[in-house]
Amino acid sequence: MWCVVQVRRYAIANNLIINEFLTFVQNKADVLDELSIVQICVSNFTTEEIESGKNLLFENTGEITRNIQRKGEDKNKKNVKDVIKRLKETDPKLQPIFVAKDINRLLPASFEHVDVTRLLKDLTAMKCELHIIRNESVSKMEMTLFEARISTEISHALTSIKKPDPMSSPKARLLNILLLLKKPPPPP
Repeated sequence: MWCVVQVRRYAIANNLIINEFLTFVQNKADVLDELSIVQICVSNFTTEEIESGKNLLFENTGEITRNIQRKGEDKNKKNVKDVIKRLKETDPKLQPIFVAKDINRLLPASFEHVDVTRLLKDLTAMKCELHIIRNESVSKMEMTLFEARISTEISHALTSIKKPDPMSSPKARLLNILLLLKKPPPPP
């Protein structure tokens, strides 16, 4: 059963919400840095779209934190930051699905929006992690040699267990003692 409610620029159909602003932020939050998202949203969405999107998000994600009504010159920037923070705080399984009715409103993120410094830091971190993995892991050849050595040691251990020790049985010890007694004593 579908329940559709038309309110300004969005509609709710169960957990599906039509809102271009929230669609953009939700889909770019993991790809772009916060500053880039804020700049793109403030320059491409109206104050009303940002505020209504923020209110809609807070209404549909539970009582994690209070929805603060922002004022002043940087109101739009702060509202976009609140939206990004709320999306990151909310479990993705509990988030509504935001979709766009007018796909032309969703701006492509080009290289001019990418933070090159962050990209280089991420690349450097990945190189360090790869270096650690290479240094701390075992090569295939080392693993093969290790397996062969362990296999050899296990087979040696098993063969030594299977061979009975002549001195281990009581009968054999008694025979050895008797043989020693029958031998003549060594010359002085």
